[in-house]
Amino acid sequence: MWELQCCFEHADQIRHSHAALAGDHLVVLGGGEEVAVLEQDPQNEEIIARVAACDVGKAEVVCCARVSDDQRPGRRLQEVVSYSTMTRSLLRMADRLAELGVTRVVMEATSDYVRREGA
Repeated sequence: MWELQCCFEHADQIRHSHAALAGDHLVVLGGGEEVAVLEQDPQNEEIIARVAACDVGKAEVVCCARVSDDQRPGRRLQEVVSYSTMTRSLLRMADRLAELGVTRVVMEATSDYVRREGA
């Protein structure tokens, strides 16, 4: 049995799965069938100390910020807040993320929220 780690925040967050090594590929097996092939990623693991993730909807943005806890080294603080998609509220969210010292923001959206010229 191989231990797989992909896109986890901490090294101790490891998922277990049945797997077989095939050259430089890791083939994940499920129910006796080949389900996925994991290729070796050339990037090094990077832990972001101050990060936020935003789930963008039509009427609101749910923002989860995770930052280092200065009082307890090795621990994190988390804040989840919903903001309306109105400009004033989004500016308040940006100010809060800057206040927390967030250095990276990722987003997820299920639709196209970018306006294009002529559209």
